[in-house]
Amino acid sequence: VQSTHEPTLAAICRKMDFEQVKRTVQTLIQKRNIHIHLDLIAGLPYEDYDIFSYSFNDVYACRPEQLQLGFLKVLSGSLIEQEAAKYEITYEELPPYQVLFTKWLSYEQLLRLKRIEEMVELYYNSNQFVNTLKVLEQAFETPFKMYEKLAAFYEEKGYFTNSPARNYRYQVLLDFACTFDGQHQDCYRELLTFDLYLRENFKSRPEYAPNLSPYREFIRNFYKKQINKTNHIEVFYYQVDAEEGKDKMKKKKEPEYLVFDYQERNALTKDASVKRIDNQKEEHVLTVLNLLDKQYGTDYRCFLNHENAWQLLIATMLSAQCTDARVNIVTAELFRKYTSVEALAEANLKDLEKEIHSTGFYHNKAKNIIACCQAIRDRFDGEVPRELEELTSLPGVGRKTANVVRGNIFHDPSIVVDTHVKRISKKLGLTKEEDPVKVEMDLMKVLPKDHWILYNIQIITFGREICKAPTPKCEICFLQIHCPDYQMRSAKEKGK
Repeated sequence: VQSTHEPTLAAICRKMDFEQVKRTVQTLIQKRNIHIHLDLIAGLPYEDYDIFSYSFNDVYACRPEQLQLGFLKVLSGSLIEQEAAKYEITYEELPPYQVLFTKWLSYEQLLRLKRIEEMVELYYNSNQFVNTLKVLEQAFETPFKMYEKLAAFYEEKGYFTNSPARNYRYQVLLDFACTFDGQHQDCYRELLTFDLYLRENFKSRPEYAPNLSPYREFIRNFYKKQINKTNHIEVFYYQVDAEEGKDKMKKKKEPEYLVFDYQERNALTKDASVKRIDNQKEEHVLTVLNLLDKQYGTDYRCFLNHENAWQLLIATMLSAQCTDARVNIVTAELFRKYTSVEALAEANLKDLEKEIHSTGFYHNKAKNIIACCQAIRDRFDGEVPRELEELTSLPGVGRKTANVVRGNIFHDPSIVVDTHVKRISKKLGLTKEEDPVKVEMDLMKVLPKDHWILYNIQIITFGREICKAPTPKCEICFLQIHCPDYQMRSAKEKGK
C-alpha cells in the first residue's frame, strides 16, 4: 500500500484505488485461509507526521494479520534517489540508505514513528493481543493515537531500554489500559486472560487473571471427565470472544465457561479452538449422577457371569438381543465344556449352534465366536487384547462389546451403549442421537470420566426396575423432576 495519500502516490508513480484494495482485503480475510500483510512506508514525499497517521489508520482498519510499517530506503538508481534533492530527503550514506528526515518529516518525528513501529510489531503483529486491542482502541481517538500513547508509555517506564519478557507484556498492556481507561479494568483483565490462553496453556496463572475460587468445584468436575488433559477451562463474565470490540465490553449476569482445546488449533492463527460449556446441562448431569449414586451405590458389578476376559467377551457377544439372565444360563454349561479360547476356536459349528440356540441369532453368533477365538489364538497368542482398535478388529466384536471388556476387565474408562443406555440417556436429555456410536460420543462429552463405567451399570438397573420400556414407572421415579421427557409429556397432558 505504502500510502493512502494521493499526492504521495502520484509522486512515486503509483496508482491505487484504496477502496478497491479494502474490498479485496476483506474478501481474502473472509476466506480464512491466507495471511494478509499490508505495508506502509514512512518518509515518502508530501507525507508529514499527521498525514502518515491518516494512512496508518486507513490500513489498520483493513485488519490485516500483519501491518508492516517500514521506512523509505533511497536506493541507487531509483526515481526517489534522482528526486531526493527536490524533496529535501536526507538519508544514510551507507546501506540500507534509510531516510533520516525530509521536507515534511523531521528526524525527531521519524524516531517517534520508529517507536510506534516497535509497538505495532510487539502488540499487533504478534497476534497475541487481538481481542484486547479491539476494545482498547475505542479508548482513543484513533488506533494511531493509541500506539503513539503506548510508545510514550514505554518510554516513560524505561521499557525501550529494558524490554519486558513476552509473558510480562500482557501485564504491561493491562497497566497501560488502566492508565487510560481504568473504568474497564475488569474487562481488560478478562480479555488479556482470554488472549493469553488462546496461545498456550500456561502452567503459572498470571496475577491479573480472574479469581476462579468460586468455581473450583465446577472446574474440578470438568477435568474429571476430560480425555484430552491439555484442555484448559476459564470463566468469563464479559463476551471476550465476540467479533466486535463494543460487544466484548458487554457484561453478563452469569459467568460463561470457555474451554481452550490446544489439540485443535486454527491453521492460520495457531490459536486454540474455543468451545462453550452449557452450565445448566453440566449441573443437570451432576444432579442426575448424584441421585443415581445415592440410589444404586458406586460399586462396580457386571451382570454377565465370567471368570476371565475371554469368557466375558463370549458372554457379551451372546447377549446381543438376549437377556443377561438367559446368557448366564447358557454360559454356565458352555464354559464347563469349552475351558479355553483354543477349545472354542476348534469347536464344531453345528454343535455350538445347538448349545447357544436359546440366545437367538445362534448361527451368526456361533460363526463369530469361533472366528473370534481363532483370531485371538492366532493374532494375540490366546490373550484378549486391551486396545479398542484391536478388540473391534475381532470378528463379531463391535464398540459395545469391546467397551464391556475394557471397562470390566481392564478398568479402562469406557461407555457401553446398550438399549437401556441409549433409550434412557435420550429421555434424560443427554443425547439426541439414535446411532449408538454417536450416543457414546455425546456421553463422553457430558459424563465425568470416573462415571463412564458406573453410569452403564446404574442405568441398566434403573431401566430394569423403574424406567422400563414401554411402560416406565414415572410415578415412583426418583429422577422424575430431572427428566425432560417426563416434563414434556406432563405438559402435553395438562394442555389437554
